[in-house]
Order: sequence, then C-alpha cells, then structure tokens
Amino acid sequence: MMEPHKGRRRGDSGRFDRLLASLAGGVPQTEPLLHDEMFSVLLWWRAGLIAGSACSLVIWVVALFTVHASWPMWFVLAELGLGGAKWQIASARPREAAARAKAVGRLMLLSIAWALLLGTGIALSIAMGGAELATLAVGVGAGSIGVATFRNAPTPRNARAIILCVVVPPAISGYFFSNGALSLLWVCLVPWCASLFLMVRQNFEVIRQASVTRLELHRLARTDALTGVENRLAFEEYFRESMEGRLGATLLYLDLDEFKQVNDRHGHEAGDALLVDVAHRIRAAVRSCDRVFRLGGDEFAVILDDMNPREVEARVLAMIAQIAQPSTVSPGVTIRVGASVGGAMLDNREPAEAVLRAADAALYQAKALGRGRYVSAATAA
Repeated sequence: MMEPHKGRRRGDSGRFDRLLASLAGGVPQTEPLLHDEMFSVLLWWRAGLIAGSACSLVIWVVALFTVHASWPMWFVLAELGLGGAKWQIASARPREAAARAKAVGRLMLLSIAWALLLGTGIALSIAMGGAELATLAVGVGAGSIGVATFRNAPTPRNARAIILCVVVPPAISGYFFSNGALSLLWVCLVPWCASLFLMVRQNFEVIRQASVTRLELHRLARTDALTGVENRLAFEEYFRESMEGRLGATLLYLDLDEFKQVNDRHGHEAGDALLVDVAHRIRAAVRSCDRVFRLGGDEFAVILDDMNPREVEARVLAMIAQIAQPSTVSPGVTIRVGASVGGAMLDNREPAEAVLRAADAALYQAKALGRGRYVSAATAA
C-alpha cells in the first residue's frame, strides 16, 4: 500500500513537470530528440546569463549609492545568488536527456525569479530614485530583456513570462509614481510586448530549424547509406558509452560466410541487395532496445542490452538461422549465405580494446569452425 506522503510527493512532482512543460511550450513532446536539442541550447549559451546579471547589477550598484534605502543591497545579494545558481545549472551540462530536462526546468524558474527581481527593481528605481536613476534603470532593463528574450527563445512561453515580469512592474510604477516622461511608460507596454513576443517567435523558429538541421546531419553522419542501419562512427560512440556504465550487455561481431563469392558470381549490385536484406533480418531478430551497426563490407556489429549468456546464445542462433534463409536479390536470382558470429560480454572493469579483441577472436574461431557458428569469448577462453 502506497504511503500518503509518498503519493503526495509523486503528485507534486507530476504537477511540477506539467508546469515546466507548459512553460517550455513550442516543441511538441512527441519529438523528444528535437525537444532535447532545443533544451540544450539554453544550457550551451551561458554568455547570456553573464550579460543579464551584469546589466542588472549596474542598476543595483548605482541605486546603492544614490538611494537612501536598504533595498539596493538586498537586490545585489539576490542578483548574485540567482546568477550563481543559474550559472551552476548551466555549467553542469548533464549528459542524460532526462537530467537536461530537469536542469532546464530549474533554469526556467530561476529566470522568471530573475525577471521579477529586475522588474521590481526598475519599478522601485522609478518610484524612489531620481530621474537619472529611473532613466538608467529603464534603459539597462530594456537591454537586459532583449538578451533574456533571445536566450530563452527555445522555450517561448517562458520567454513571454519573463518579458511580462520585467515590463509590467515598471509600467505600473511609472503610471503612479512618475510625473515626467516615464509616466507614459505604460502606453508603450502593448507595442513593446508585442514586438518582443514577435522576436521570441522568430528566434524560436530560427533555432528550431537549426536544431532540425543539426539533428538530421547528426543522423546522416551515423547512418550507413546502403543498409540504413547505424555505421562505424555510431558504433564507436555507443560502444564507448556502453563500456562506461552498462553491465549485462553483449557485443556481437558478425561476418557473412563466402560473401566474396556472391560479388564475384552475381556482381556488386546483387551483393549490395544481399547486404540490405541481411541488415533487415538482423534488425528483425533483435529487440528495439538493441543496436545494429554495419562496420563495412559484410561486417556487422550488434550490441544486445541486458541479456544473460543463455538468452544471447538463443537469440544469436535464431539470427543465424534467419540469415541463412534464401534471399532474392534480383528477379530470378536467389542466394543463400551463412553468418559467423563472435560475442563478448561488456565489462567496464576491462579496457574497451580488450572487449573488442575478445569479440574479434571469438568471431575468428567461429569462422574456423565452419559456416553458421556462434562462439562466445567466455566459452572460447
């Protein structure tokens, strides 16, 4: 039975996540890769954090020496605290997508707090300071909101909330407490906000298109053009990541038996068609959580996630049997090939090169034993 306080914590977490998703806006949750890419922009561009905090500090430091009150000192301390917290979050740059989403969520809430601080401080400068301080605060605040608008464009609703938090308090203060030109500041509220909202939308579209292009280039660079599975570059990246923290995974090296004879007898087009068919069969023989790579020629690699040796052997033998089925590579041309497979368990206590050598040695032994064999490095040792 679930404890009541645990249920409340879970419910609060769910509401918090929905709040952050609402603030982010813009990119549908159905596009997780694009969503993560857009979030990453907020963590990459840290110069905007420095610029926004530096502009705000100018106002508070000037107010500290021109206004006979204690609030500028509290605003300086709050600015340093918020700026430091945002910098720490952005500097962490977590590698996991879920951790990045949480970091961006905290960054969004801190940005809104910073915007409320800036808007309130400008309002106090108008109400309690002279014309010089009020003019300085409004001018510097306008520059700060421009930087914040650009930086938070990947999360457009959050950017709009920041704009309103900065703009509304000074407009109200100017209307009630200023007798000069700043008393008409509220008149500029609608066109100013409208232009900033438009800038957010335009910047969002630019960043979104750049992110889409970057993701597509990233995908193409790691996809084998012939078979459509991942290529050697993707394998090297994923293998290194798997070695760092994944236990229970298995690396498989797979070679087709007598593939050279297929090219010699039927031509390279038939060989290419066979490779495409084999790649599809390998992909169909593994789970969605497993990864399939073509390393080059008739060499493939597979990383099976979290399977014990007996399950791995059963899966590989079924794969070999599937590959051995006849393949029609062109009208009237049917080819049968075998596959030899060598496997090694991934162990982060071993050097990556040792695991690669073990799988390669197991494959060599499987080929030496004849066609359609599977040898595990554990049994070959």
